[in-house]
Amino acid sequence: MFQNHKLEKTDDGYNVILYLEPNQTEFAKELGAGYDPTLETDLKKGAVHYLRTKVPNLRVNVVKVMMGSMIIASIPLTQGMFANPAEASSITKVKSQNLTYTVANGDTLYSIAKRFNINVDDIKKANNLPGNTIKTGQSLTIPTASYTVKGGDTLYRIAQNHQTNIDVIMKANHFTEPTIFAGQSLFIPTSIQKEEEATPQPVLVDSSHTVEAGDTLYRIANQYGISVDELKHANGLTSNTIGIGQTLAIPKPQENETPKQSTNYSVQAGDSLFLIAKKFGTSVDQIKQTNGLTSILIRIGQVLTIPAAQTQTEKPVLADDATYTVKAGDTLIGIAAFHNTTVQAIKETNGLPSDRIRVGQILTIPGHVSEPGTDRETQESTPTKRITYKTHTVQAGDNIWALSTTYGIPQAELLRANNLTNNSTLSIGQTLRIPVHEIGVHPTVSERHGEYLDWWTEAQYVFPIDITAKVTDFTTGISFYVTRTIGANHADVEPSSSKDTEIIKEIWGGDFSWKERAVLVEVNGHRIAASMTSMPHDIEYIKDNNFNGHTDIHFKNSTRHNDGQVNPRHQEQIQIAAGLIQS
Repeated sequence: MFQNHKLEKTDDGYNVILYLEPNQTEFAKELGAGYDPTLETDLKKGAVHYLRTKVPNLRVNVVKVMMGSMIIASIPLTQGMFANPAEASSITKVKSQNLTYTVANGDTLYSIAKRFNINVDDIKKANNLPGNTIKTGQSLTIPTASYTVKGGDTLYRIAQNHQTNIDVIMKANHFTEPTIFAGQSLFIPTSIQKEEEATPQPVLVDSSHTVEAGDTLYRIANQYGISVDELKHANGLTSNTIGIGQTLAIPKPQENETPKQSTNYSVQAGDSLFLIAKKFGTSVDQIKQTNGLTSILIRIGQVLTIPAAQTQTEKPVLADDATYTVKAGDTLIGIAAFHNTTVQAIKETNGLPSDRIRVGQILTIPGHVSEPGTDRETQESTPTKRITYKTHTVQAGDNIWALSTTYGIPQAELLRANNLTNNSTLSIGQTLRIPVHEIGVHPTVSERHGEYLDWWTEAQYVFPIDITAKVTDFTTGISFYVTRTIGANHADVEPSSSKDTEIIKEIWGGDFSWKERAVLVEVNGHRIAASMTSMPHDIEYIKDNNFNGHTDIHFKNSTRHNDGQVNPRHQEQIQIAAGLIQS
């Protein structure tokens, strides 16, 4: 079947390129025509036989099958299939008894499974749970594998090898720093699987790609509409390192054999359309359209029809990459949340071996993937940040301050949009341009945490003046209502009623205080991470609420009125509410 071979040295073994004999042309054509289990089995058997005969002692990661200069298939092999048995993985599946988790207030099986990067069914099996009901204080067994750290290991590499992420491993082992040492035993949360030996499966190849300067696995994968894992699997790559001139096999995108059916879902406490859409791999708009919803409001017990996830038939559209300069207090998870991407994508794009970054470091932020046939500028299935304009015709009694309040934008921005100054006068019939900011819902670290929205570009538009919001204290879970009355550098708010004032005093220990507390602000379909004080001061607008003045709510990057500086204590509480740091 094969006339000769060529070896490619890798970090931990070899890739073998096999060249089909000329008389196998028809075989190659049939293989490339579509999925045929018989042909793939013959190819796999032929490749394995050739390797055992010609290179029995080599550690082979992947086999690339060539017809002339064209790659027609790639066969990733099981780890160490032709390696010294002593080099086999030291991963050992253990009974799910080594890691326990105590259910906290507000936890659900879904949120716990998400925290440890496993399935709900895995937790139910490990704990013999007949349903999804759990109670606060209950101890749950989390299925794990054990892994012994070897010299040269990093948490990033271990997480990659176990198809998880650094945060999951750190939480499972109660780490505060990503530091490990040789010989250390780690818990790795993992799915419960049958102990079956994996067999090499051929990967049909769509084309090949020669690596150019500036290429990354993430960008190449997006270019061809596949995942990074599929690309690495097809080429036997164990890391994200690639070299200029290297030829990569591009596997055919996986297709679903059977169409997915819609399903029904009963709304639970803490749910939102965004969280439900994220859980089922669909979009808020699709759920709203399927259920005839005109707003994002839902109620506990409401039954929603969840549409099947759309099957992608075209290659996705990749937006242009951007750059970001790391500032003091930044974290990868915070940067990823702000730019609507993932920590893993940023790390892969920038070749980062860990989550550590430094002030002044310039990061490339990978472009977003848009659905085929949609305009990236108008797409609403992912968080958006878009500015459009409408017009307003000046009427008797209009003034800039009143109009800025009516349209929910800062007075200074309305002036800039119309080339006006504080001394400008309006005339009846004059046409003004009104900026309209569309701020999409951002992903959150967990269901318990809030969106990490920047005050200047996002939060002030979501929570404009004269709007009432529900505020929940992050620590106690107690809620009350406030109305934003004034404030440009941050939100100046007042309790909406005397009842809300009493609740605020209770949360702050029975009296008003300048003490900053982490809070969640629910307004206009968003749940935003923020920090609040409770001390009344200065101007008062709302009467009969037993609160003589207003108090402050700060958001990401908001500043003080007196000196225009960021308050670090407020920013720390905001990051706690966003889940970026722990209290």
